[in-house]
Amino acid sequence: MFSAFYRYRSQAFRYEISLLSQQLKQLLGFLFMLLASALPGIVLLIFMSLGKVIKAQGGEVVQAWVAWCFLAGQTLYFYALNHALLNTKQRSFQRSLAQNSWWLWLADARNLLLSHVFIWCSLFVLLSMNAAQIKQNSPFILFIVLQLLLGFLSLYRMQQSVIFCFLAAISSVYWSELSLFAIMVSWCFITLLCLFIPPISWQSRFSVTDQRRLWLSFYLHHYQILLWRMACILVIFSAMCVLATERADMIYLAGYFSGFLTLLLLLTLHIEVKKIAKDYELFLLSLNQAWPFKRMRLLSSVVGCTLLTIAIFVVFGQGYLAIILWWISIMCLYFAEKKPEHIALVWGIYLVGGLFI
Repeated sequence: MFSAFYRYRSQAFRYEISLLSQQLKQLLGFLFMLLASALPGIVLLIFMSLGKVIKAQGGEVVQAWVAWCFLAGQTLYFYALNHALLNTKQRSFQRSLAQNSWWLWLADARNLLLSHVFIWCSLFVLLSMNAAQIKQNSPFILFIVLQLLLGFLSLYRMQQSVIFCFLAAISSVYWSELSLFAIMVSWCFITLLCLFIPPISWQSRFSVTDQRRLWLSFYLHHYQILLWRMACILVIFSAMCVLATERADMIYLAGYFSGFLTLLLLLTLHIEVKKIAKDYELFLLSLNQAWPFKRMRLLSSVVGCTLLTIAIFVVFGQGYLAIILWWISIMCLYFAEKKPEHIALVWGIYLVGGLFI
């Protein structure tokens, strides 16, 4: 009976992954082609980043931030795969088949380990070391343990894994004088502490009397589309800041890719909010609030693009890039509003074209 249940979960996992890959191709077809051709470079970048966790020119502070970027990126990765790993659509049906809760856990653990590309890369680096190097790099072993613990935490308690990322970032700032080993140990304790944090409900009910409360209510009920993008932006800027610190000659490219990747997240947010808002169109029309709501939606996207360009100027000191990126953002927003099916192509053309200027 267990073997049949295990085969069912394996087939369901493969089916969910195939659906997810098809959705990604449809949403970002042009970008998918770019990333497919750049896949060897991405894999090389992952191993180079793992090397920075072991040893970096900026010392243990840079090592800790690279490790944090890996853990935060892993959390976002499992956020995208969570439904496929657990097969949440048929979760109740699974419980009716499983004769023991361990059956569910073993199937979940199998899916997690098979898809945990981060830990497999880390294990490959660890196995390439000799015994003396492993003794000298005990923080890296703790880092692998953290990847596994955070993977299971992300699988069952995504809110708590996000809280871990914020607490770990704060601890890295305030405990920057500690050794990398001590920071890793503190992160392990934070992971265990997150197990006891109860789920937080964001969907508070209150009366909506104006535009600001309407938007607050809107994002409280759809906080996922905002939260994971904010986390992505934080990871992107943190990773590119580390790159700029390690290679001062690449500060322009760090700012360039930070700007364009963040712009992509803002554009997809604009499109997603527009789709959700369409469900409330008749309700807003009945209140004569359709145009004010649309105006506020467009204004919030423009403000987001403006804040992005300010961040590029402040963090990387690239004033010329910030100005050009603002104009590109406005043009991309026009396509996101009028022709969202072409936004991946437009964004990709600007991205590739800018590299040749």
